[in-house]
Amino acid sequence: EYLPEKIGNMFYGDLCIDLNGKKQYLPKQAMVEKHYRAVNKADVVLYTSMEGNIKYFFPGYSQQHFWKAPEDPHTRYRVLAVEDHSKGITVAGFYEPILGHNRREGRVVVLKNGIIKTIISPIFDDTMSKSLKKAIEYFQEKRDNPCSAIVAMDIVIFFNLWYKKKQYNNDRFKLERRSI
Repeated sequence: EYLPEKIGNMFYGDLCIDLNGKKQYLPKQAMVEKHYRAVNKADVVLYTSMEGNIKYFFPGYSQQHFWKAPEDPHTRYRVLAVEDHSKGITVAGFYEPILGHNRREGRVVVLKNGIIKTIISPIFDDTMSKSLKKAIEYFQEKRDNPCSAIVAMDIVIFFNLWYKKKQYNNDRFKLERRSI
């Protein structure tokens, strides 16, 4: 009953990273927000952020941040929430990584009129394997290409540069800390 009937607005944010004084952009990698009206007339919002910008906080995200959103700008907060205001029901599904959980573990929180009624945790969540499966199916000619080769190479190169910068900054921090 919560499958899409009418697709609404979609918003994307580009990821911008400063690498050695040069700005690098990854299109549509910072955040995505999609709205739709479900078959049962519920309004659905899907939102994910790779930058730690938590636009919609739902209680029960993690043990450490059960009632209050994490303030760390590097927190990855991934949630799919269905709110049916006519019934007073909210179902929030949190996708990995979740603070305090292992990789490939998510959780679901069900609220009735703002009160938590059920928490299902952990649940299996392996989006990396699903993405890899789509790529393999493309090479087996079983589906369309999930990402163009040019965009994929740009992303790989960018993440490699980002990783190197992060390692450099971590090593520099360790050296500075030792000298104190």
